[in-house]
Amino acid sequence: LIEFFKIAEANGEVKPVEVYHHVGEQTQSEKRVGDVYDLYDESKLPHWRKIRDRLIRYNELTENFNLNGKYQINILRYPVGGWFKKHKDCQVDLDHRLNLESERKISSTIQLSDKKDYNGGELVVQTEKIKEGSKGVAMSTKQGDMIMFPSYVDHQVNKVVRGERYSV
Repeated sequence: LIEFFKIAEANGEVKPVEVYHHVGEQTQSEKRVGDVYDLYDESKLPHWRKIRDRLIRYNELTENFNLNGKYQINILRYPVGGWFKKHKDCQVDLDHRLNLESERKISSTIQLSDKKDYNGGELVVQTEKIKEGSKGVAMSTKQGDMIMFPSYVDHQVNKVVRGERYSV
């Protein structure tokens, strides 16, 4: 998929990441630095059915959200200096929004890069809220690992200090 990303970049299909604040409003901002290729054709993603089945099984075992079968797939590159500020993929009114068809309910990341190819860039997922703020845990950086969590959970990507981190 990294090579696929580089081909898409050569074809002008890769763009700087954007942060969505409200429906229909998108901005590039100081909240995120990186590049993205939006993969609209699931058949181009190796092992797509296995990935989809794992997302469905995760939902059955944990959240039991009302899923709609729509998936947003992005290949991301965080270069040196790339990062993503702490955020949620689903923002407000949890009870109401998680029933909406268009709302993201489960977020996941599959590590594409070999950890020896970059430093920093850890995905940190909040594990609990404490008086001083939130406590997070750096997730696995093993190539091929898939991390899944509810979209209402705070998470971030730390700044990459060497190399490039790719994920899908």
